[in-house]
Amino acid sequence: MTNDFFFFSFSAFQFFSIFPFMQVLDAATRKPMVKTYVKVYVETHDGKVRFHKDGYTDLRGKFDYLSHSGEDPAQVRRVAILASDPQKGARTMIYNR
Repeated sequence: MTNDFFFFSFSAFQFFSIFPFMQVLDAATRKPMVKTYVKVYVETHDGKVRFHKDGYTDLRGKFDYLSHSGEDPAQVRRVAILASDPQKGARTMIYNR
């Protein structure tokens, strides 16, 4: 199992290969960023792009970015994620599955 880290000036996104969640970490302290707003768009294999889900990171700084009651995760080709924190700012990330 591999985990991918993407570092920005305010945070690090960690995507877990097996599980459909990400973790937002403070880049300086490596501590989880709690209550960070996350908005997700997906691109399917047929090229359609649409809003997927949004919400906030939990007490561990984690957010389930892929699960959705009406979406088949196997059809998702790419994921675009916005993470926004009032004190730290906002960053975007595009993740190929």
